[in-house]
Amino acid sequence: MITVTVNNQNRGIDRLPDVCPICRYSIHPVPKQCSAACKDNLVDIIEVVMQCPREKCSRLFIARYYRNAYSTFSLFHSVPVTPIDPVFSDGIKALSPNFVTICSQSAHAEEIKLDQVCGCGYRKALEFLIKDYCISLYPDRTEEIKKLPLGACNL
Repeated sequence: MITVTVNNQNRGIDRLPDVCPICRYSIHPVPKQCSAACKDNLVDIIEVVMQCPREKCSRLFIARYYRNAYSTFSLFHSVPVTPIDPVFSDGIKALSPNFVTICSQSAHAEEIKLDQVCGCGYRKALEFLIKDYCISLYPDRTEEIKKLPLGACNL
């Protein structure tokens, strides 16, 4: 348990972030300042401004903590997040550029906790990849393949 001072009161947080959300290196951040969001006079969220200790980064970020069942605060996430593009082979990039774009956007959505939309994006990306692969095998059936539902792409 780590203690931080928020509005002249000590509050317990479960841990410090162990990765900088900007440079993505493993770190032990330097806490700078704390703030709290209250609801019905009860602190629900603590935000701690942190600094990456790496000389090449040294950027500030915010670690968000939410009240848990034990009236301490658990790390939820850190912002801003610098998205990391997934790595794709040159063959996949050439076969299905739309797959690469959509999959990368879905990964970014997942990183910022947009879990209700990233799944839809991954499914759409998969559809482009499979259909583009089918089109590469049967170029004379391109228009037919594009119109097929994904489940029917078992050519």
